[in-house]
Amino acid sequence: MFDLLGIIIKGGPVMAPLLVCSIIALAVVIERFLFWRRISSRQAVEEMLDLVERGEIAKASSLGNQADTPL
Repeated sequence: MFDLLGIIIKGGPVMAPLLVCSIIALAVVIERFLFWRRISSRQAVEEMLDLVERGEIAKASSLGNQADTPL
């Protein structure tokens, strides 16, 4: 069985920034996944787009404020 700390130490000083960047990248991926998962109401999004296409921006904005989506 390998020793993770030993591998990091053998990698030298470059391993610390690589480890930090890897953890940050993983956090960003998880955050983006959760963000896009919140847009579960496709119907509300399509309705907002239809309102915008018809020029009813105020109604689309109101619907966007009421919907539980990041839009």
